Amino acid sequence: MPLRVPPRSIAAGIRLQAATRASWVLAAVVLVEHAVVTAEYFLREGSPELMLTPLLAIVCAGAMLAVLALWPGWLTAAAYLVVGSAAIVGYVLEMERLEIDPSRIVLVGTIGTAIALTGAAAGGALGGAVWSLAGTLLAQAAVIGTQLVVGLPIEPDSYALLIGLLYFATYLLMWFSDRAQQQLVDTEPIAAEVEREEYERQRERRAAVVVHETVLRDLALIAHGPLSLTDYDRARLRRDLDAIRAWRSPVDSDAPEQLPESDFYGIIREFQWGGLSVDVGGSSYMIDSLAPADREALLGAMRAALDNVLQHSGRTTAEVFIDHGTDRLTVMVVDDGHGFDPESIADDRLGIRMAIVRRIEDQGGSVTLWSSPGAGTSVVISLPVSETTGAFS
Repeated sequence: MPLRVPPRSIAAGIRLQAATRASWVLAAVVLVEHAVVTAEYFLREGSPELMLTPLLAIVCAGAMLAVLALWPGWLTAAAYLVVGSAAIVGYVLEMERLEIDPSRIVLVGTIGTAIALTGAAAGGALGGAVWSLAGTLLAQAAVIGTQLVVGLPIEPDSYALLIGLLYFATYLLMWFSDRAQQQLVDTEPIAAEVEREEYERQRERRAAVVVHETVLRDLALIAHGPLSLTDYDRARLRRDLDAIRAWRSPVDSDAPEQLPESDFYGIIREFQWGGLSVDVGGSSYMIDSLAPADREALLGAMRAALDNVLQHSGRTTAEVFIDHGTDRLTVMVVDDGHGFDPESIADDRLGIRMAIVRRIEDQGGSVTLWSSPGAGTSVVISLPVSETTGAFS
């Protein structure tokens, strides 16, 4: 068994996610500290009623940061930068209206620092670099532009500029590192080996189903049937042997991906020959309207369910009902036999796990099983159908 090597992209993704979340946490801390220092200034000056607008600007930026953290993406990141830039403009204008020199407020951080910490909201490590640079430039543009409009001295937000450029360089280095690793490590052989192993596992599972539905089924029917074989029985046995030979061929040969085509009433006749009387109701003719792969999966699962009735129910009768709606075809196989506890199904029970459930789920359908000791068993198999095979087609 070859050594399983975790893709390097997983580690890179974890590292990028950690850096982005750390930037959002730092942005939240900066906004909280900014709000606390601003409120403290107005309280110290004895004018708490004047701090509403500056605090509202900080709260708006914090609310958009929370939205970005909950639903990261390019749209929320862009909204965060727009709201953050507007909050900077509103904060500076309010300070100017109140004739407060910003240098009198000792700030640990600013709104500009928070929007510079947008992080990799979209686009991977390169996206993180782009968003950090965009936040940094927008923050400086908002501060300097507002200062120019109101006639204040031009003073860039140096703290926000430093933090923004630092995170921009960090994400850029992460991006270069990921590209260098991709060039140094050739992952194509690993991917090809994983794909080949998965294909072999799929073949093994399908081969197990083929054996279950050919050799084991034939032996069971022979054991329950008459001692002499008819020409029909011999033809069916030859067909099953041909299927086994095909599945024993090498992996790279043209082995069949599906079981040999089945006929609905042919299956019913087989089980009646084996001693199981099957009562059919509903729209059995609609099975032929399914796509070939869906039809074979449905008939194979139905055969496996009837085989379980014959071998395990202790009864010689079963009912099959076919219902066709506008978007689904449903087949119910019912018996009033011994029943069993579905939770106690052993892992080696291919007739249920592989021949029924897995086969139908691979085609996009579903299987529901009801059974309990002494109460019989009902297996409901449901497959989606196209509009062209709807109930009124």
